[in-house]
Amino acid sequence: MVVREAFGRKLEFEDIYNHLTLPDEVHLLKIGAGKEIVAMRGYSRRVLSGLQSLILEGAAILPEMQGNGVYGKMLEQAHEGESVLCLRTQNPRLYAAFEKFCDKVYPGFHDTPRAVREIQKAFAEYLGCDADENGIVREYYGGLFYGEEPYHERISPLFMERLKMDLHKGDAVLVLGVKEVEEHTCQPIEE
Repeated sequence: MVVREAFGRKLEFEDIYNHLTLPDEVHLLKIGAGKEIVAMRGYSRRVLSGLQSLILEGAAILPEMQGNGVYGKMLEQAHEGESVLCLRTQNPRLYAAFEKFCDKVYPGFHDTPRAVREIQKAFAEYLGCDADENGIVREYYGGLFYGEEPYHERISPLFMERLKMDLHKGDAVLVLGVKEVEEHTCQPIEE
């Protein structure tokens, strides 16, 4: 129910099934006396280009809970010190939430370093798709994945103008967030 409502349209069984079964871990957020499920997230952990990476496979938040920091709280709970966080999306609001959590986010309004492009390439390989030089996977979703086109006043122009995404054709962006790793969390490797 939460997945269908979050996307604002009827989803095929396969879409919902993939949200719940492809990730290594799935978490549900329940609130209230009846413990209603208001959000879910799925994620996996992989090494991409030699770096520990958290891959956000899917998230769904009931419309009435969106915009209240729920996604950021779910990111905090999932993050275990990985220096790279990965997200595939066509939702500029998710990108904006990701931006609040990470120290740097690519692609963005700035140039993407070559090292980040290599991680992006490894992420695309993990997903089994091809991305262009901006990290865009053309026609990934086969159309708009949402009932209504999601909009964010600052990020939507990035998607449409700089990255040349066409959400109605199903374009997705492979987003990489870099999180500075605190020195005290790194442990030397014993030989």
